[in-house]
Amino acid sequence: MAVHNMGNRFHRSYSHDSQKMGIPTDPNEPVISTSDAVDPVKYFSLLEQSGVAYLSAIIVYLYLHDFKQAQKCYDDCTQVSAFLSSDQSRCASKLLSAYREGDVEEIKRIAQSSIISHLDHAIIRLARKLPTGDLKGIEIDDADEQEALDEDNLV
Repeated sequence: MAVHNMGNRFHRSYSHDSQKMGIPTDPNEPVISTSDAVDPVKYFSLLEQSGVAYLSAIIVYLYLHDFKQAQKCYDDCTQVSAFLSSDQSRCASKLLSAYREGDVEEIKRIAQSSIISHLDHAIIRLARKLPTGDLKGIEIDDADEQEALDEDNLV
């Protein structure tokens, strides 16, 4: 590691250590790459971490009783094929379905699952407190949204 004086700030250069780890040192080079130079174990580990982050975000939205944002987050995340085929995606889907159905016991069962147990400790604590708020309000919001669709404008 080298330390460079840059005016009043110091910049640490980790290029030597980064090269040993296979991490790109050029800031314009993507961290995740499908090229042969990237270790497949590291690549799939990064993909799994993104699934963990997506599921964690959905749990936070549900904890805040913001089902619409949780559903929107899930819908956005399903555009990422690696997430769509992951255990975290299946867990998020089951959790959102249980919320839609107002099934408190299913929500609690999912919150105790091994997928949730492999998340960050703060997220696990939030998940274990689910559901928060009134689940009947979520069903009403979902029904209102379906009624608002215009059958003549289904683009």
